[in-house]
Order: sequence, then C-alpha cells, then structure tokens
Amino acid sequence: MDDHDMGALLARLRKCRATALLAYRSRAQLLGLRAWPTGRPCTVRFVEFLESSKDSQAALFAYGNDLVVSFRGSMSEQDFKQDLSFKPTAFEEVFDVGDGARVHGGFMMQWRSIRAQLDLHVGAWLRRDGDARGQLFLTGHSLGGALAVITALYLEARFALGTRLLCATFGAPRVGNTWFKVAFRSMVANCYRVVNNADMVTAQVGGYALRHVGAVLHFRNDGYAYDSFWQRRGVNYSLTDHMLDNYKAKLAAWDDGELFPGEYRRGSPSARRLLPSLTPTWLFSCAR
Repeated sequence: MDDHDMGALLARLRKCRATALLAYRSRAQLLGLRAWPTGRPCTVRFVEFLESSKDSQAALFAYGNDLVVSFRGSMSEQDFKQDLSFKPTAFEEVFDVGDGARVHGGFMMQWRSIRAQLDLHVGAWLRRDGDARGQLFLTGHSLGGALAVITALYLEARFALGTRLLCATFGAPRVGNTWFKVAFRSMVANCYRVVNNADMVTAQVGGYALRHVGAVLHFRNDGYAYDSFWQRRGVNYSLTDHMLDNYKAKLAAWDDGELFPGEYRRGSPSARRLLPSLTPTWLFSCAR
C-alpha cells in the first residue's frame, strides 16, 4: 500500500471523531441524539444499548444497512479490576477446551456477561434477508477494543461473515495467547488496531503471554503513522497516551495540518498492510 492509500485511510478516520463518545452516553441520551457535538445533524440511528451486571456496555447504531457495535471502555472500579485479572481462560464458545486457545480471564468474564444480549440483537440483524443487511462493524477503546476482538472471532465462527465483518480497536490491550492469535488471523479477514504513541495499555496489560491481533496503525509523536509498533527497552510507556481524548487529538491535529502530512512510514517488511477501501469514514466515531 502506498502513501496515497495510507492518506486515504487516515482521511476516513479523521472525519469521525465527533461521535467518539457515543458509547459512553446513556440510553436516554442516545434516544434523544439529533446532532453531533459540533452541531451538525446526526446521520446515524441509535438501535439498542446493551448493559450487564458485570458493568459491560455496548451501543448499537445503524448507518443505512450497516450495523455498528461500539463497546464501552474501562470506566468503573469493577472494569479496572477485570482488566487486571489475567487468569487464562478457555474460549469454549469457539474452541474445544483442549485446543490450547486461551483468553484473558477478566475480558472473557466481561464479554460473557453481555453475550446473550449480543446474540439477541446482533444475531437478529445477521439473520435478516441479505438485501437488508450491509456490513457489521465492531469497535471499541481500551477494554471496549478487547471485547470487540472477542466478539469478532465469536461471530465469525457462528456466521462465517468474511469481509462483511470489520473490527477496529483503539488503544486495545492484548486479548489471547498465540493459539488464539493464529486462529483469529485465519478466520477474521479485516481487523485493525490503532495505537497512540507509547500507549501503556497496548504494551503492558496481560504481560507477554498474550498477543495482539490485527494490522496496526501506529501514530507516533514524530509526526508520522507507521504499520508497526515498537517494543523495545528505553521506551517510556504512558497512560496519558492511552486516553481516548489523545487519540482524538492526534487525528484532529493531523486534520489541521499540524501532524501527519500525508506521509506514511513502513515498519518491518513483514507488517501486514491496511486496506483503506474496507474502512468506513465513521469507524473512529464509534470507538467510545
């Protein structure tokens, strides 16, 4: 992918920052949504708000025939405790227990608490007639990104969605072990993870027993975007870089011409290339 294509991908991402906080609004606020914070008319339709006793939340939105599931990131004390409870857990909804695939136990507990609602609402959309369905997009920031990854593999295993499914995460931690990563890569065709500079959560949560999935788009503070994420000694990983407002600020600065002047630097030759034609303009808007 050349620099022009990379610029097109970033252009799509920057246009959607206005709605990045939608999943953090209440059901009542979403029902009354008529305009973006900028005052422009809202072009999305709120479908449903999902919430569990384990404090997992997700908001569903319709963009024409497309459906977006936006998972809320860590907010409560319970969320943060789950983030730190790493105990490896079998993903029995997709794999046989003896297969070796293991997932971060805290993330799996959060996901299982909301799975029945996902089955009900997303499953109903997936069972509609073909002409009434578009693409399914799963997204989230932080813990929300981890839940989006788990959901992507689960739905692909159930419905064989192929390129109709796209997962995009922002500041997401590692989710599963190497077995999980290999299975995810072979099953989920389109997954992208956006990383802001030295985001501590993307580098540290869960330790090195876990692996990332998806093609990476890494915004560094040198003013460029890369298709690889460094992991080396001497990097001062930052919790500040993890905040969604700083992800939004990077895109806003690039939009204003202060950063990312359309140039894209490649990392390792083995890094997977992003496919901008599969990335909708509003993906980032549903990250939180």
